[in-house]
Amino acid sequence: MKRKLLFFVVVISLVLLFFSCSEKKTTEPDITFEPIITPETVVMEEDVAATIIEVTDEQIILPEGVNPEFYEPGNVIVSGPSEQAPYGLLRKVTDSYEQDGQIVVNTVQATLEDVFDELEFSISRSLKTSDIEKTVLLVDGVEFLEDDKDLLSFPHDINKNINLGSGIMMNVSGNVTLTFNIFFDARINIWQGLHYLEAGAILTQNLNIDFTVNGGFDYSQEIDLVQHYFTPITFFAGVIPIVIVPKAVIVLEIGANGDAAVTVNVNTTGSYIKAGAKYIKPHVPEPIFEPQLVFDQTTHPNLGTSLNIFCGSGPRFEMNLYGVAGPNVKALGFIELEADTTANPWWTLVGGFQLFVGLKFEVLGYNIANYTSNNLLPDLKFPIYQATESPPVATPTFNPPGGTYANPQTVVISCTTPNATILYSTDGSEPSVVYTTPVNIEQNTMLKARASKSGHEDSAIASSIYYIGAVATPTFDPPGGTYNNPRSVRIYCDTAGAAIMYTIDGSEPTQYSLPYYPFLPPYLTSNTTLKAKAFKHGLDPSETAEADYIFQVADPVFNPPGGIYHNYQQVTITCATQGAT
Repeated sequence: MKRKLLFFVVVISLVLLFFSCSEKKTTEPDITFEPIITPETVVMEEDVAATIIEVTDEQIILPEGVNPEFYEPGNVIVSGPSEQAPYGLLRKVTDSYEQDGQIVVNTVQATLEDVFDELEFSISRSLKTSDIEKTVLLVDGVEFLEDDKDLLSFPHDINKNINLGSGIMMNVSGNVTLTFNIFFDARINIWQGLHYLEAGAILTQNLNIDFTVNGGFDYSQEIDLVQHYFTPITFFAGVIPIVIVPKAVIVLEIGANGDAAVTVNVNTTGSYIKAGAKYIKPHVPEPIFEPQLVFDQTTHPNLGTSLNIFCGSGPRFEMNLYGVAGPNVKALGFIELEADTTANPWWTLVGGFQLFVGLKFEVLGYNIANYTSNNLLPDLKFPIYQATESPPVATPTFNPPGGTYANPQTVVISCTTPNATILYSTDGSEPSVVYTTPVNIEQNTMLKARASKSGHEDSAIASSIYYIGAVATPTFDPPGGTYNNPRSVRIYCDTAGAAIMYTIDGSEPTQYSLPYYPFLPPYLTSNTTLKAKAFKHGLDPSETAEADYIFQVADPVFNPPGGIYHNYQQVTITCATQGAT
């Protein structure tokens, strides 16, 4: 019987958009000729911007006495970043009025077409770790390793354990280092408005990732790992400040189902991709993509015969103009394993790439539809390895499957490979007992089985847990330990339909304790002993799960670090603990 198995393991892909300036200062884009600014455009200088009282999506509140040109209906206000407008301003005035000694200016979003009658503007720039304003680690098991000696590299370490239930664990671990440049070219004239736009990013990546899953599973989730907020970058076209605000979220996408264990390591070194979008009026936008990917798998995959895994990592990356959405890119590298026990070779491993780009025109120009692509690279795959040996024996299956039962169960173990010998164990150890008759399960048991046949590779180990007469013990994510910041703790129970009750004062949970709801997990802010117990009608309550959570303030970090410098240094002191003084 033909079996197809998809296997995916991380290759990270990143990406994204916009301007850049190599070999140039950030205030020096390439401009073919001096831009022509519309008569309605008014540049708000820094001293005036500093007096702004408040900015909302629809209003700018100014003090009395400012120049009337800043609230004249029809005028377009442009400014660089300030305290009240951290992403700058690009607003058209609709009307204004005085109130309580202040001037309330009603505005709508303006575009670059409102500002320029003539513009040819070209920028390219390498993003640096020193451009990051704030990094937020969204889950445990992920670390951003900023290197003060290499500001162009964005290194991330991943060691994420994911509980798939029934004793099955998935682990993604390794490191990803990224560098990327952003570019932006725009042309505007008085007759056509915005008639040319090219924006995107050039990315290189080095990846070394291990992916392991230890048995049967069925799981799907997207997990945000790290969020990078970049400091606004200001370029000047003549006297007009153009403000770009990059933002990147590194995500882990997982989809997995199957019956077999698998371990694989994947490397990429120096992979390169240029991605973005191009717009030439009156045509619709078109994608830009120039990939050059290098895959090197360093270890043979330990395969089962019934497996479907998707595990990818990459960025959702935005480049915003004046804080309003502009170009965006999402890119994912992947490994795909196709297996068919009747084919020769019976499995083939390929690397591939998915790419999605988009353009939003709210700040760029009028009468242009926003653009979002489908996957631009559906057929971009690179052969890596293929099988040279005979196909392995099919992984055994259990009937009934693992789970919670009120009464003892008689489990039949089967294998679809003809004449295969099945070994099993009931104590979680390596299978060693020859299977001849169904196995009687009378208490909580981890059942494992492996099948073998002369001339073929042994099957993967099938593993399932049977809970007899009692509810499964809850588990915590993240586990107990020492942390720098408060966190929510999710509580899981493998017994379907079980009610989880918990305490945070160290007392024993009962059916009358606090009920656990997935949408409202306990939020721990101080040292806590968390206990949980699960209940289900007709079964004995679970054992009590217990974990201690300890919170301590992280050590301050000096930037730049102590050392010998030739010039005066301004030192920034930060602390990873939220709200620390």
